[in-house]
Amino acid sequence: MFIILNRKDVIITVGDSWDYELITGGQEPLSRGIIDKHLFSFIQGDVTKISVNAVLTRARSLKNKLSRSYRCDELGVRRYCEMRITPLKDGKLKIDHFILRVESRVLPIDSYTYNSVNEREKKTRRCSMCCKYKYENTWLEIEDYLIIKRLSSEDFLFGNVDYDLCPKCKTNYSL
Repeated sequence: MFIILNRKDVIITVGDSWDYELITGGQEPLSRGIIDKHLFSFIQGDVTKISVNAVLTRARSLKNKLSRSYRCDELGVRRYCEMRITPLKDGKLKIDHFILRVESRVLPIDSYTYNSVNEREKKTRRCSMCCKYKYENTWLEIEDYLIIKRLSSEDFLFGNVDYDLCPKCKTNYSL
């Protein structure tokens, strides 16, 4: 799966794979919803935007390929991915995304409900790159976070998330 950005980070081309997974039912292909949109309109969290911008700027200035690892998780599934950025002519960038491996995870039994209403209203900090959640001074996998916070996975889906980068990912993205 790839996208091509112009020098102003607007998506000008996407690979065909953006439309392969779409189940048609009168909907337009996914690619039509992202072409001519600014890349950062799809990225949440100021720290994440700044870090991604730094990587894009570095690739353009050095005119070298760069790669960064990240995760794209959903409840019960961890996807380990890699983003490869290739500078093209006229300040354009090609960004390829690869799934390196997928792991299934067992979530905690959904038995914690008495704490969920209050917790649902609070903002949760999540790392945009490794998908860990901040609890006090540490970053945890979702399964551990749910147990410590005594939340069910169903109630957790309705929570508010602030996207950030954990210290390890901040270091990795600034390289």
